Amino acid sequence: LRFELTPAQRAKILKPLLFRAWNAYKKELNGAHGYEGAIVHWRDTAVGDTVFYASKLLPLVKRLKPYEDLMKTDMSDADVLNIAEEALPLWHNVAFEVGRLRAE
Repeated sequence: LRFELTPAQRAKILKPLLFRAWNAYKKELNGAHGYEGAIVHWRDTAVGDTVFYASKLLPLVKRLKPYEDLMKTDMSDADVLNIAEEALPLWHNVAFEVGRLRAE
């Protein structure tokens, strides 16, 4: 099957996926209710690796920050499509990305 979607239709489909992926990313970034996220773990001075965090993860976090700032319930379709293109894959798969960076 192949669907020809307008940008507005694509944005409507992608918007809830963005919020779901962004919330998952924030959980990995900050931890939540006893959950030690993939990013926050490495930032911890006692059990993490602050050199790895500073050299590999902090640049990733800084790269994704501008997209977080765009996340609003009333964002434009253009913003939705831009965030989906640039940040959605990393937000959705951040634990895998952290593992990949750690293996380098």
